Amino acid sequence: MLYKIIINSGLSVTGSIDEMTFNEKIVFCRNNKLLKMKLINIVWLLKNLRNEAAHQFSFEIDDSSESHLEIKPVSEKLLVGIKEFVKTCEKRYGLTAAKIHRFDNSFRMLAGELNEAANLTQVITLGKQFPVELSSYFYG
Repeated sequence: MLYKIIINSGLSVTGSIDEMTFNEKIVFCRNNKLLKMKLINIVWLLKNLRNEAAHQFSFEIDDSSESHLEIKPVSEKLLVGIKEFVKTCEKRYGLTAAKIHRFDNSFRMLAGELNEAANLTQVITLGKQFPVELSSYFYG
């Protein structure tokens, strides 16, 4: 979505927009005032949450030289990030703190607002997309 917002702005970027990281797209949108700062801050919360979640997984090699995926216990920083993101979105979008789907509801509302800014409909992509051939691994 940030990609589309940047493209729609007509502003030139240094290098290729396809090579910009998620963080660089956020900074570009902030510096060029393509989105309001409150919205940028929520996107930053999500980016930081994504980065922290990535540290919960690691590939390890055990004593028999077999590799495996190790999932660490959820860090306090990740828990705080999830709570902050959900509470911020619930406040911004007037969502009720339901017992289920709080993160999903918050994410979808944020995606909807970014879609509107990008003149898109029903596309939820905040970072780089995975190749089509991997879709079966994510969606069955």
